[in-house]
Amino acid sequence: MNILLIEDDPDAVLVLEKNLSQWGHEVEQAPTCAEALQKVRLFAFDLILLDLFLPDGQGQSLIPDFKQWAPDAIIVTMTGRNTRDLEQEVRRMGVLFYMIKPFETKHLQSMIRHIAGNKGSAIRAELRT
Repeated sequence: MNILLIEDDPDAVLVLEKNLSQWGHEVEQAPTCAEALQKVRLFAFDLILLDLFLPDGQGQSLIPDFKQWAPDAIIVTMTGRNTRDLEQEVRRMGVLFYMIKPFETKHLQSMIRHIAGNKGSAIRAELRT
């Protein structure tokens, strides 16, 4: 899968990029809202991993733009500052998964396998019709 990783913490980026690449995915990284918007307009992504607190804004403000520019991309949010209101807000926006940091690598890998499997099923179903 082609993954856009939107995360401003350099240590988190290193770990996530390394794991995602080892699992066979192509990864583009953006540390800010502005760079994320630019990349989603230039490249096609299957999955967007979105940190909710970025240096130049709140990640959830990007979700409507992502839905416009990358309607087929799955959006997964990540946050270290969880609140019930925040989770409800992003879930109402159609986010598939809401991950609270820190999370275990095996949970991320399992979630990505699930997403990749479902995308593959949808593609196979389209090919049959």
